[in-house]
Amino acid sequence: MKNKIYIQIKKGILALSLLGFTFGSAYAQYCTPTFTDIGGGDFISYYEVGDIVNYSDEDADNYADYTADFSTDLLMGATYTVYCDVGPDWDEAIKTFIDYDQNGVFEDYEEVGCVIVPNATGGGSYEFTVPFDAVPGTTRLRAICEYNGPCDGLTACFSGTYGEAEDYTVVIIGGDDCEGTPDAGTASSTMETTCASSVFTLSVPPVTAAGVTYQWQSSVDGSTYTDIDGATSSSLSTSQTDATWYQCVVTCTGSGESSISTAVFVNNECLGCMDETALNYYAEANVDDGSCFYGYTISDCAYEGSLLTVPDGTVELCLTDDGVSTAQPIGFDFPFYETPYSEVYVGANGYMSFNSGLGSACCTGQLLPSATYPNSIFFGQEDFDPNSCTDGDIYTWTQGDPGSQIFVLAFENVPHYPGPDIALVTVQVQLFEATGEIKIVSTEINNDGGSSTMGLNLDGTIAQPVDGRNQELWTAYDECILFSPADAGGGSDCDLVPPTDIYVDGLSAYTAIFHWTNPEGTGATKGTLWELSTGDYRKFTVYETEEYSFAGNLTPSTTYGIRLKSACADGDYWTPSLFSDWYYFTTDPLREGEFAQSIALYPNPNDGNFRIQLNGYESGEAQVIIMNAVGQVMYDANISIDANASVHDISLNLAAGTYIVKVINGSEIVTNTIIVE
Repeated sequence: MKNKIYIQIKKGILALSLLGFTFGSAYAQYCTPTFTDIGGGDFISYYEVGDIVNYSDEDADNYADYTADFSTDLLMGATYTVYCDVGPDWDEAIKTFIDYDQNGVFEDYEEVGCVIVPNATGGGSYEFTVPFDAVPGTTRLRAICEYNGPCDGLTACFSGTYGEAEDYTVVIIGGDDCEGTPDAGTASSTMETTCASSVFTLSVPPVTAAGVTYQWQSSVDGSTYTDIDGATSSSLSTSQTDATWYQCVVTCTGSGESSISTAVFVNNECLGCMDETALNYYAEANVDDGSCFYGYTISDCAYEGSLLTVPDGTVELCLTDDGVSTAQPIGFDFPFYETPYSEVYVGANGYMSFNSGLGSACCTGQLLPSATYPNSIFFGQEDFDPNSCTDGDIYTWTQGDPGSQIFVLAFENVPHYPGPDIALVTVQVQLFEATGEIKIVSTEINNDGGSSTMGLNLDGTIAQPVDGRNQELWTAYDECILFSPADAGGGSDCDLVPPTDIYVDGLSAYTAIFHWTNPEGTGATKGTLWELSTGDYRKFTVYETEEYSFAGNLTPSTTYGIRLKSACADGDYWTPSLFSDWYYFTTDPLREGEFAQSIALYPNPNDGNFRIQLNGYESGEAQVIIMNAVGQVMYDANISIDANASVHDISLNLAAGTYIVKVINGSEIVTNTIIVE
């Protein structure tokens, strides 16, 4: 069944006040979007969905509550088309939300569509289907627009400059009632592994009937599950701090029968730089990905002898007030934060960038890090006025022999705005081909009562300002500041390759001693130990050794993987290699009488090919039965066992899902679960 919806949005910046509304017994207080430009021409001019057909002009406060004026029924499982148009002045992104669960909040999953509509083009459209897990009854639909988009950043509670929102009433009508046992299907996740702050979405296929409830459950061991509070839809947006299995219990309320979805496993392997001394240190990372980045060390250098003389015949670079130069050749490839550049752009207000198309950086010091001025060097940046070669002089040149050349940018007696003699500035920026170093040599940097900035800026997250000179009030006379590429590699004697010859000895039920061989010159080793059955990680860092012990804190009869990276260390800085390949081992079992018999399954999750390890059993035979979630036997065999760890390869063609493994030895029964992906 298809119905259509036509939406027309207005342009203008508004402060939306969304009041609580009452429909029958339903009460909800919705968020209030805010737009600061009122009456700017941003608005929804037409909106149609089902019985809602609304032509409208721009609203006085950029919000219109049409909940008492327009209403339509929406049938679960039915598909509708939204048509939308905008006012005559501006292009708009138009997005629609429906509060399907009637909780007074427009969640991300309740977005039904979005389109960017150019003005005076006849509008746009998109389709949506009402989910079967929507709550029947009266609820609210919100259409919201923002000037020029994009769709990705537009939320139901958006706060910005130009836009408008309109609210309407919709009534969700249930479909046919569920009968018998519902099919819970297979749970899925938008992420296979995640960091603690990452939000991912779990989902199962919604049952195409009314009278169905959902309850998401979680488990850290893949065996014991607990309900997740409030997780009662066919999809769930969540985050986690530990590796976790998820499943969904789907119930038909009419029959009272339930089924459990195939579980999905979401790992907690968070990749990133784990060295706190690095510029890109990521506190959430639990697996170092070798991306650690150290930038530059900042130190004083001798002013005397550092200031270079402008060569005869050098042509002056004429810049207007707030002007930025065309590309100036460096004369060699210079590695700024490890990326080579061959030309620079000079800003009249005291910055030099390796990027084109940047602004003037007027009229006060930029606060670093700055996303606005990436790949830039700030040398007293504030508000200067060279006045097109009239006040002060600006030069660029390259001197020296190939391989040891120096590029120089010189400001000489350049005044602050409005000039010509206000707070003169004389400073040089020098780039060294041989070493990758940067010098800022200041003869005189006066301030004119405003803040200024000196330092290096990579992007909006990484910068290295000089202490006390990051959008602050300061002066400099006869000084030299040196930026040296951080030598985290320990020099040329350090070979950045992963450790080799990894092996384990001293193995028992609880202990393992790891050994490896590091490359010549590496003084540090970082390791990650992975417990396959749980996804848990442990990390360690050691210096000047090729041995590490986990003594007394491992789990019996458990398979682990370990991988290592070497590091070239120099003081507080170090550069890691890539990780070695995984090395796998299994701890010894506990003997009969030490602890209850157990089984170990690995890898887990797997693709149907795995190993089963039986520990602590007396010699003889054990029956191994593998069943699916509804109790159907998928595998039944007797295998030989003895007092030692007994390992058997299992190869099955299984559908993705959770399976129960049962081991029967006389009167003893031990169970575990596996995940097949």
